Amino acid sequence: MSGEGNTIECRMMCAAGCAYGIEPSGTFTPPAPFTEGVGWDSTHPPVTVFGGENQGKNGLIDINACLVGKNQDGIIIAFRGTLPPAHTVASVLDWWQDIIDAEPKQEGSIPGKVHHGFWNAIQTLWDNIQWHVSAFEEWFPEDKLYLTGHSKGGPMASICAAQIHFDNSKMLQPDAVYTFASPHPGDADFVSGFPLASIPVTRFENYLDMVPQLPPTAEFIKAAEHVPLVGKLFAIADGWDYEPLGK
Repeated sequence: MSGEGNTIECRMMCAAGCAYGIEPSGTFTPPAPFTEGVGWDSTHPPVTVFGGENQGKNGLIDINACLVGKNQDGIIIAFRGTLPPAHTVASVLDWWQDIIDAEPKQEGSIPGKVHHGFWNAIQTLWDNIQWHVSAFEEWFPEDKLYLTGHSKGGPMASICAAQIHFDNSKMLQPDAVYTFASPHPGDADFVSGFPLASIPVTRFENYLDMVPQLPPTAEFIKAAEHVPLVGKLFAIADGWDYEPLGK
């Protein structure tokens, strides 16, 4: 692909891809062809927001990140997905545990329960997200707000949209959310309570991809219970009631 995407779905996908250009140091290296595909505004280029956990003398490990920028569609918050694991058994199992060992919890004023890890990731970015969105809103007062993300960035986009809607009425309200290969953001009560009428969510999934099936739904757990080893891994999520969000 060369040049700007022809549809909003393509442009949001490219924005989600651009978020992987945020390096652990917080610097942003625009990745081709995604940058061209978004069509970022040249006068106000996207800014990085990053945060994480304090890890001893190494300082801040910024595993959570997003871009806030503007294109022809409006203001965009694009969340970065999971950083690639090292090619070791231990790192893959650690990544797997992060996805599976994720009991949903009630957070803020959001209805239902959401993935606690993804919620915490958003909170490391929350104050700076609000600040940058407000700045773009001052420059472009007529623009709409969109949220997007790939992989881990998908549930972060969905949960963040809910947090804006239910916990911060003063912030520019989202117009839509677009997710790509998104894990499930929350339980059935969260999905039923999400304001889809005012904030539609469109999700793109490859039917052979495991990630959009996690954390597992009740149906998935039942289907996997007789598979050796895998059934036991999924059994810890029994009763969590995760569901996909959006169309």
